[in-house]
Amino acid sequence: MLARAFIVDPDPTTVDQLMSMLTANNFEVHFFRDPSELLPLIAKKEPIHVLITELDMTPIDGFELIAKIREHYPAIPVIGITQLKDYGHEQFAQNDGKNRLLPDRTLAKPLFSDEVFEVINHLSNQFQFHQQKEAP
Repeated sequence: MLARAFIVDPDPTTVDQLMSMLTANNFEVHFFRDPSELLPLIAKKEPIHVLITELDMTPIDGFELIAKIREHYPAIPVIGITQLKDYGHEQFAQNDGKNRLLPDRTLAKPLFSDEVFEVINHLSNQFQFHQQKEAP
């Protein structure tokens, strides 16, 4: 079974870049330009091995998307990507009543394949450790 990666980013250049990186490394890749497109799949509990999401989006920002995903997939590795100089910390800290969660790691755009896979491997190892630890 191929590892399944979900990408959420409105930027077609970033989506194409990530799709090329991931498919070349045997990932089944699904992409969404709008976070609301992903939410029905989340409710169906589709298997996801890693989520890569832009943090600076509207109307649902990446932090809000992460919070919604964590309701159904509490241990999924999440990588935030952004061009924001503060990695989205100001956006995350907004006091507007929205539920937001931080990604496990944040990468700055432009993305580099080595860096993306180093983070995926690190987070996947952490997730496997937690799965094994929680097993009866």
